[in-house]
Amino acid sequence: PGDNVISGSACTLASLFVRSPGDSDGNAEPVALEAVPAQPRSFRATLDFGMSGFDVEAAAVPRAECVFRQVAESTILVEPGQFKITQVFSDSIKNPQGTSPAFSINVSRLRGLETTLRWARVEGTFLMPEWDSTLRMYSVYLGVDQDLAKLTFQRLDNGQGISVAAQPEIPLNTEAARRLSAMSAPIPTSAQEVTTPPVGEVQHTPTTVAIPVDVGHQRMIDLVVTSAQGATKGSYRFMVSRPFCPEEKRFFEPKSRVCTEICDEGYFGNAATGRCTRCLKPGCAICEGGLGCALCLGGGAPGGDGSCS
Repeated sequence: PGDNVISGSACTLASLFVRSPGDSDGNAEPVALEAVPAQPRSFRATLDFGMSGFDVEAAAVPRAECVFRQVAESTILVEPGQFKITQVFSDSIKNPQGTSPAFSINVSRLRGLETTLRWARVEGTFLMPEWDSTLRMYSVYLGVDQDLAKLTFQRLDNGQGISVAAQPEIPLNTEAARRLSAMSAPIPTSAQEVTTPPVGEVQHTPTTVAIPVDVGHQRMIDLVVTSAQGATKGSYRFMVSRPFCPEEKRFFEPKSRVCTEICDEGYFGNAATGRCTRCLKPGCAICEGGLGCALCLGGGAPGGDGSCS
C-alpha cells in the first residue's frame, strides 16, 4: 500500500490508511479501504462493530514540496449502523490550503447484529447457486478425487463467532452417484473470487475448514454465524456430494487419489466403501475381504493362522 500513488493535482498521495483507534498499548487495527468505482478520489471503508471510530494516515509526495492535510485532526467516532465522511488533501507547501482537490473517505460501522459472511467457496469446485451472502443454502459437487470438502469463508465482522456442524454421511443413490462421476465442468469465471487490490491494509483474513466426504456419499455442513453482539444467529448450509468411482475402476486409491480396479500391495478393494482398504493382517500383500491373507509381502506364504511373520 505504501507504494500506491493516488493522483491529485501536482501533489499526490503516496499512501492512504484508515485504522481504528489504538488500544492502551497503542495498537491500532487496520481497516480495509477501497476505491469507489467511477468516482475519482473517493474511498470507502467499513468498521467492525467493535471499532468505535477511525484515524486517517497518509503521505503526500514529492515530500520536499507537498504536505498531507486532513479536515479532522483527531479520532472520528462512528455510532453502530451509522457513517461519517471525512476529507484529506495533498497540498503544496508553497500554497497550503490552496486549491488542491479533496480525497473523500466514507466510513461506516457495522451494527453488530449481522450474521452474513462476505463470501464462501469450496476448493476445486463451485457453489450452486453462485455465492450470494443473502442466500443460505447451497449444493456442492466434489470430484471423485477430493477426500475433503475444504470450505473457505471470510467474516463480515471480525467479532462474529463461527461454528461448524457436519451431519453424518449418507450414501448416495447409485444411479445419481454414477451421473455425478460423469460430470466434468470447469469452475465458472463468475464463481471465482474476483477482488480489487485494496488501497490500505487487510482487515479480514479467510478461514478454512476441511470436512471429509467419502466416495459415493453426501454430507450436510452448516456454518453457524453468531453476530458480534452475540444477540443473533444465522447459518449457511452446504449439501456436499461426492460420486462413486466409475464402474470400470470402482475403487478409490487414497495415496495416489485415483480410481483403480486393482489396489496396491497391502490393500484390498472394499466393495462396501468403494475404497482400497488396508489388509488387517500385518505384512500381508494380498488379502480377500481384509480378514484372510493369500500372500505376504516379499512373496512368502502366510502361516497356518493366516499371519505373516
